[in-house]
Amino acid sequence: MNVLLFLLGCGWSNMRQIKKARADFGYATSCADTLKVKFREAGCNKVMAEEWPNEVVVRCYKDAGERGKFWDNWVFRISHINTQIEPEAYTQVSKHTICTDQHIRIEAYPTDMYQFDKATN
Repeated sequence: MNVLLFLLGCGWSNMRQIKKARADFGYATSCADTLKVKFREAGCNKVMAEEWPNEVVVRCYKDAGERGKFWDNWVFRISHINTQIEPEAYTQVSKHTICTDQHIRIEAYPTDMYQFDKATN
Protein backbone atom coordinates (compact mmCIF):
# COMPACT_ATOMS: atom_id res chain seq x y z
CA MET A 1 0.00 0.00 0.00
CA ASN A 2 2.79 2.47 0.88
CA VAL A 3 4.57 1.71 -2.41
CA LEU A 4 1.37 2.42 -4.34
CA LEU A 5 0.91 5.74 -2.55
CA PHE A 6 4.55 6.62 -3.25
CA LEU A 7 4.18 5.84 -6.96
CA LEU A 8 0.95 7.81 -7.19
CA GLY A 9 2.65 10.72 -5.45
CA CYS A 10 5.53 10.66 -7.94
CA GLY A 11 3.12 10.78 -10.86
CA TRP A 12 1.19 13.59 -9.23
CA SER A 13 4.40 15.55 -8.64
CA ASN A 14 5.39 15.11 -12.31
CA MET A 15 2.01 16.33 -13.50
CA ARG A 16 2.24 19.34 -11.17
CA GLN A 17 5.61 20.24 -12.74
CA ILE A 18 4.14 19.87 -16.24
CA LYS A 19 1.24 22.17 -15.33
CA LYS A 20 3.69 24.74 -13.97
CA ALA A 21 5.77 24.51 -17.17
CA ARG A 22 2.65 25.14 -19.26
CA ALA A 23 1.98 28.23 -17.18
CA ASP A 24 5.61 29.36 -17.64
CA PHE A 25 5.05 29.33 -21.41
CA GLY A 26 1.86 31.34 -21.01
CA TYR A 27 0.80 32.65 -24.39
CA ALA A 28 4.23 32.31 -26.02
CA THR A 29 4.22 32.97 -29.73
CA SER A 30 7.41 30.93 -30.14
CA CYS A 31 7.74 27.79 -28.05
CA ALA A 32 11.34 27.29 -29.20
CA ASP A 33 12.41 30.79 -28.16
CA THR A 34 10.74 30.42 -24.78
CA LEU A 35 12.40 27.04 -24.21
CA LYS A 36 15.78 28.63 -25.01
CA VAL A 37 15.10 31.35 -22.43
CA LYS A 38 14.10 28.78 -19.81
CA PHE A 39 17.28 26.79 -20.51
CA ARG A 40 19.42 29.95 -20.15
CA GLU A 41 17.64 30.93 -16.92
CA ALA A 42 18.49 27.46 -15.57
CA GLY A 43 22.16 27.96 -16.49
CA CYS A 44 22.03 25.51 -19.36
CA ASN A 45 24.56 26.49 -22.01
CA LYS A 46 24.91 23.12 -23.69
CA VAL A 47 22.27 20.54 -24.68
CA MET A 48 22.17 16.87 -25.53
CA ALA A 49 20.05 16.24 -28.62
CA GLU A 50 18.91 13.38 -30.78
CA GLU A 51 17.16 13.92 -34.10
CA TRP A 52 14.76 11.81 -36.08
CA PRO A 53 12.85 12.73 -39.25
CA ASN A 54 9.83 14.06 -37.33
CA GLU A 55 11.20 15.10 -33.95
CA VAL A 56 14.12 16.28 -31.87
CA VAL A 57 14.64 15.33 -28.24
CA VAL A 58 16.75 17.67 -26.10
CA ARG A 59 18.01 17.82 -22.54
CA CYS A 60 20.34 20.21 -20.78
CA TYR A 61 23.91 18.90 -20.56
CA LYS A 62 25.06 19.24 -16.94
CA ASP A 63 26.63 17.03 -14.33
CA ALA A 64 24.04 15.39 -12.07
CA GLY A 65 25.06 17.47 -9.04
CA GLU A 66 24.50 20.72 -10.95
CA ARG A 67 20.99 19.98 -12.20
CA GLY A 68 17.86 21.70 -10.98
CA LYS A 69 14.40 20.19 -10.82
CA PHE A 70 12.89 20.86 -14.21
CA TRP A 71 14.30 23.00 -17.06
CA ASP A 72 17.84 21.68 -16.75
CA ASN A 73 16.79 18.17 -15.81
CA TRP A 74 13.77 16.98 -17.81
CA VAL A 75 13.74 15.75 -21.42
CA PHE A 76 11.91 17.82 -24.06
CA ARG A 77 10.50 16.33 -27.26
CA ILE A 78 10.00 18.84 -30.07
CA SER A 79 7.92 17.94 -33.11
CA HIS A 80 6.11 19.74 -35.91
CA ILE A 81 2.63 20.79 -34.85
CA ASN A 82 1.08 18.83 -37.73
CA THR A 83 2.85 15.57 -36.93
CA GLN A 84 0.25 12.82 -36.75
CA ILE A 85 -0.05 11.24 -33.31
CA GLU A 86 -0.90 7.57 -33.14
CA PRO A 87 -4.24 7.02 -31.35
CA GLU A 88 -2.62 4.89 -28.63
CA ALA A 89 -0.08 7.68 -27.89
CA TYR A 90 -2.49 10.61 -28.00
CA THR A 91 -3.34 10.64 -24.27
CA GLN A 92 0.31 10.59 -23.22
CA VAL A 93 1.35 13.25 -25.74
CA SER A 94 -1.52 15.51 -24.66
CA LYS A 95 -0.71 15.00 -20.99
CA HIS A 96 2.97 15.90 -21.51
CA THR A 97 2.54 18.79 -23.98
CA ILE A 98 3.73 22.05 -22.42
CA CYS A 99 3.63 24.36 -25.45
CA THR A 100 2.23 24.55 -28.96
CA ASP A 101 2.58 27.38 -31.44
CA GLN A 102 2.09 27.75 -35.19
CA HIS A 103 5.03 25.47 -35.92
CA ILE A 104 5.93 23.09 -33.09
CA ARG A 105 4.77 21.09 -30.10
CA ILE A 106 7.00 20.66 -27.03
CA GLU A 107 6.43 17.80 -24.63
CA ALA A 108 8.20 17.32 -21.28
CA TYR A 109 9.17 13.96 -19.78
CA PRO A 110 11.02 12.93 -16.62
CA THR A 111 14.56 11.74 -17.26
CA ASP A 112 13.83 8.13 -16.39
CA MET A 113 11.90 7.85 -19.65
CA TYR A 114 14.82 8.61 -21.99
CA GLN A 115 18.63 8.11 -22.21
CA PHE A 116 20.94 10.27 -24.32
CA ASP A 117 24.04 9.28 -26.25
CA LYS A 118 25.54 12.61 -27.27
CA ALA A 119 25.89 16.31 -26.43
CA THR A 120 25.79 19.33 -28.76
CA ASN A 121 26.26 23.09 -28.39
